[in-house]
Amino acid sequence: MESLKMGHIIKKLRLNKNIKQDELAKILEVSTAAISKWENNHTYPDITQLPILANYFGVTIDKLMGYEKLFTQDETKIITNKFRDLALKNIEQSDILLDEYLKKYSYNNELKLSICKVGSTLCSNLKNNTKRENILKKIIKILKEIVDDTGEIKIKEEALFQLSGHYIFLRDYYNSQHCLKNIYKPTHNPESLLPIINIMQGKMTEGRQILQRHIQSNLDEVASSCFQLGVSYYYEGEEDIDIGIIYLKMAIDIRRLENNLFKAGLPYIYLAFGYGLKKDYEKCLNTLSELASVILTIDSVEKNKYYFLLDNKMDARNVYANLLPLLKMIFTDKEIYSSSEFINLTNTLKDFVSK
Repeated sequence: MESLKMGHIIKKLRLNKNIKQDELAKILEVSTAAISKWENNHTYPDITQLPILANYFGVTIDKLMGYEKLFTQDETKIITNKFRDLALKNIEQSDILLDEYLKKYSYNNELKLSICKVGSTLCSNLKNNTKRENILKKIIKILKEIVDDTGEIKIKEEALFQLSGHYIFLRDYYNSQHCLKNIYKPTHNPESLLPIINIMQGKMTEGRQILQRHIQSNLDEVASSCFQLGVSYYYEGEEDIDIGIIYLKMAIDIRRLENNLFKAGLPYIYLAFGYGLKKDYEKCLNTLSELASVILTIDSVEKNKYYFLLDNKMDARNVYANLLPLLKMIFTDKEIYSSSEFINLTNTLKDFVSK
């Protein structure tokens, strides 16, 4: 039993249910002092009380005791992908399915984090703005619970990063910045020396893996910065659109350089959007057509060949799932959305996501 965690869990469950210590004490037929001692880890419930507590709070005994059933990376992906596929079949009921999955796997923070990530992507497909916002607020609540509950730094910081993005969507910039400030950033990067140490000892694979992770991280940041810079120029006036287009082309070139085209969807769409703003319909439609061709070259589960030693695999369907609503949102010019190129791209995306 993770005894030091159990008191914290009981207190958290009680507060979530919005009841006081004396109310819980009456239900369990114990003293208020006993509840206080449990929550402060001075004593623990009798083993016969565990099923009563678990039933009352609607959790498993494992969850109550602080245990988490561990899944392999492949098992986590299978469960997450099943959730995504079911939700895509009936997107308007995805909020109900999200509740079911989060409750079913409430004991595993890593899996909840993965489900939340897919859920937030899927909700962008919802036509009902109120429902979309409600799902996002629900996901934010779960992510905050993960941050408070987990002792795993990697899971905590991924949850904080997701939270920051969701707060941006809700225009809550204060909380978005607050989340980012709580992500630990070391003053020195150990990966600057570790690969040298490994290579000097003849551990070539280990050293090269570190260097590949370093390249991947840096190129990903550069491509992301190019994309954000490019889009930012679209809001400054028509005279700056050409600069935005240059940056978006740079983002695409970087993704091509690293054989990472499953992350090139957004830059392609906004590049086409820039041409549309300039009324250069030929280049706009050619860019949309090029994106359709790119999608056809991507495996549904893509392994990035540039970082082959890392055995990185990405479910590209999740990455592309939110591009359909984005296309319909930003392309309002009839000459574009009624074109054969635009229709072909949307059909290609639908086929790809439903694989």
